[in-house]
Amino acid sequence: MTQPAEQHAARRSFLVVMTLADELKNWFTAPACDGFVVAATHVPGAYAEFVRSVVPELQRRGLFHREYTGATLRDNLGFPRAQQDDWKL
Repeated sequence: MTQPAEQHAARRSFLVVMTLADELKNWFTAPACDGFVVAATHVPGAYAEFVRSVVPELQRRGLFHREYTGATLRDNLGFPRAQQDDWKL
């Protein structure tokens, strides 16, 4: 059986995730921004915690992709592939 302290912690965690997802959605749809840079508040674990808890909620809301279409970052950003001698002016 779950203890009241564990229930309280789980409820607070849920509220934090939902509030964060609400704010990210508001900024993104405003449009006040076109993306986010996530910085760790603690190491190790901050990024894993964000991916495990916040990203699924953003995916559920249609604000974060579930699959990549390309094989590379360049493909996924829509940039053309570099060709030999492209660096020359």
